[in-house]
Amino acid sequence: GGGEGGGGGGGGGSPVILYATSNGITGSESNASTMADLYTIDLGTGDATIVGSTGLMGVSDIEYANGILYAVTSGTGTGSGELYRLNTGTGANTLVGSLGSTCDTICGMAFDTSNGTMYGYGVFNSGTTTSCPGDHVTINLTTGAVTPINSNFSNSDSGGLAYSTTDNILYILSQANGLATVNPATGAKTTFTAFSGGTIMTRSTTGSVHPTTNVLYGAGEFSNLYTIDTETAETTLFSAPGIGFIDGLAFGN
Repeated sequence: GGGEGGGGGGGGGSPVILYATSNGITGSESNASTMADLYTIDLGTGDATIVGSTGLMGVSDIEYANGILYAVTSGTGTGSGELYRLNTGTGANTLVGSLGSTCDTICGMAFDTSNGTMYGYGVFNSGTTTSCPGDHVTINLTTGAVTPINSNFSNSDSGGLAYSTTDNILYILSQANGLATVNPATGAKTTFTAFSGGTIMTRSTTGSVHPTTNVLYGAGEFSNLYTIDTETAETTLFSAPGIGFIDGLAFGN
């Protein structure tokens, strides 16, 4: 693809591509001090192919919107994280802007195609007077600034967000609690259903829904990829691409 996000968007019969970011760390935790690489995942074999370095440390999630692949980075605990565009042909980044003075990290983000809004689960800087365990937010794709909607999330909910264009549903994949749905407008969430299955996904970090098949994919501990039944939260191991801890997943073109 050419340009940031590969250009052109999702129309015209363009093939669906699963993008992933990883900094190559092979333990159970990511490392904010290591540069993240951008990969594509073959949906037939589950194998990963490197696109290139993003030049970014502390990538916490990626998402595709309006033909552009976006990435967010974690803040320092006293400073804000940032929103970037990624070139899907090279992995190179372009800064969009700061998430805002009170926003330390966006753990997960998902683009709602029905209303053109990027939503995020934000962990706010605990050193500010506006601190809270977690907020459902919107992210301005022109400036990077976040706007809180509600404080219905907690730190234990931390994980990824994924949006189904088919069902118009926003999912949260929690590291500790499993799968739930979120009302995009209010931030209200349903009761979590714990992940289950022959190989249970642990330490969920990110997720994305295939725009055609409507299958939810999630990344868990030790770089494994899973498919997830959205009715039961049953997980099935899809592949182990061997690229290290996966911080971001996003379907695009």
